[in-house]
Amino acid sequence: MSRELPEMLAPGEFPQLEARFLLKDTQKRPLWPARFRELLAREGERRGLPGELFRSKDGRTTPPVHVIGARGWVGLVGTGSDGIGLVESVLPGVLKILQEARGTPVAVQLMEHEKSILPSNRVHTYWIREMVFRKRSVRHPPREEDLPRLIKESVLSGLYRSAGWLWRPDRPDEARVHPDADAFMDVPNLELDVLDILRPRGLQIVTSDGGPCGEYATLCDVQIGLNANLQGVWQVGALTARGYGRIVRQIPRLSLHQEKGVIE
Repeated sequence: MSRELPEMLAPGEFPQLEARFLLKDTQKRPLWPARFRELLAREGERRGLPGELFRSKDGRTTPPVHVIGARGWVGLVGTGSDGIGLVESVLPGVLKILQEARGTPVAVQLMEHEKSILPSNRVHTYWIREMVFRKRSVRHPPREEDLPRLIKESVLSGLYRSAGWLWRPDRPDEARVHPDADAFMDVPNLELDVLDILRPRGLQIVTSDGGPCGEYATLCDVQIGLNANLQGVWQVGALTARGYGRIVRQIPRLSLHQEKGVIE
């Protein structure tokens, strides 16, 4: 029997709920998304946070709630009815964890989005913040000349998958709405150019609560040109549930997190 299709507004569109936690004193005590998720994992059991916040029900797919954040705030974003319900249910517990950890009041801002991807006749420019790709068991990064191709493949695959489409490279003009759907549907022919790659570097992957696991990946900030208009919160690459790979508009003086320092 086929599983129930995800709740959709239209093919490629999903409702989202974003909860932003506005932090004080972030200049001296920044809290980035990955560290925020580690904090929730450590304190979650004590606060009764459900396991679905950190892993999917089947243990294989991406959880319906991701952490996100930037300078001055961290957040949770839930996609579809399961993700939205989960964000709503954990808000009180997450707020208490943050307030205890920071020692100051934390304000909450709720925003509703319609996550969608709409084909466009013009190229839109985006930044992908701290995109993680190509997990591996060794420290050595891929060759520099291979980066644009690997990034392009990862971004396109992530966009199609996040839109709920099962994309096949050998049939780029057709995709299923969902792996269990009975019929194919037309999907946009996405065209993507990698415009800039900033500071490709190695990343040691850790467990949900911050412990090492012996795996490595490549991490970089990427500027892309895409013939589509993205609405809502989009993330691509690996470790998206931990806040990596968020796609944002081209914004002057965009702050990009680094392990040592910040690029303005």
